[in-house]
Amino acid sequence: MWAACRLIVSFAVQQGLAVADLMRLFGSRPAYEANVRGVLELRLDQIAQPGVDGELLSYVKTAVRDMLHTPDLALKWVPSMASRALAVIWAAELGQDQKLPEAWIREWKDQWRDDRRLPTQQGKQCKALRLATGGNDIRPLAKFVTKPTALLVDALQSVGDFGQHREDFRETAVTVGYAAGVVMTAIELVDSLSRDLAREARAC
Repeated sequence: MWAACRLIVSFAVQQGLAVADLMRLFGSRPAYEANVRGVLELRLDQIAQPGVDGELLSYVKTAVRDMLHTPDLALKWVPSMASRALAVIWAAELGQDQKLPEAWIREWKDQWRDDRRLPTQQGKQCKALRLATGGNDIRPLAKFVTKPTALLVDALQSVGDFGQHREDFRETAVTVGYAAGVVMTAIELVDSLSRDLAREARAC
């Protein structure tokens, strides 16, 4: 009984030290902004495994590098991230002909008014991906890409579109916290897409 009590006390002391460290590193806005880049770099190291698309990873790493001192500059990489992720996705799902399968068009009925050719606009590609991964009484028909990946790509595409029209929102400041949230979304996209592509590799 005494040994168990000492173990509990020791655990509580250790947790107290950990909480104190967290408060020191992230307990205030200046501390958070100074240290969040380190968190992103640690997460990047976790996901930088064989099978990760090198070009997409490079864009994310550059955004992390730029984020601390110039948050606006970090967001300039977001359209490239979305574009590369979509290219990788459609290469896996559609192959070289880049045409949407007839079965997809039939399933989507009135929700898809374009033809089978993959649209060039990122927004329409994201719509196709949302439909292909299911929802609103539509069955998921994508072979490899999952709904979490589709949602993350969609989020980045929206942020990238916003960034390209920043002049319409002059009152909007890009803070370190905002940039960190966007970059974390990109990091999780890399991880989610890599898991999806691993399914493709197993299927081959």
